[in-house]
Amino acid sequence: MNDRTVAALIDEVVADHRRSTARLRERLRRDAARDADARSDDPGAAGGHGTAIEPIMRSVRDRATPVAGDDARREVPAPQRPARWLS
Repeated sequence: MNDRTVAALIDEVVADHRRSTARLRERLRRDAARDADARSDDPGAAGGHGTAIEPIMRSVRDRATPVAGDDARREVPAPQRPARWLS
């Protein structure tokens, strides 16, 4: 291969990369606009975190705090040391 052929191949690859990147950016913009429109209409739609995340977070908080009648204490175990520290 001579230098012109290599340069032409590089130019072709770069041009193809730029075209595909531009298509990807345009698709991401369209998807973001569509999701924004859907979220403005319904906060729980299109992956919006308006209503769907709250029950999950509430259940995590409830499990993290002991219940008033729960006598069992939740102890955090001591961190394990690597085996090389034991020798």
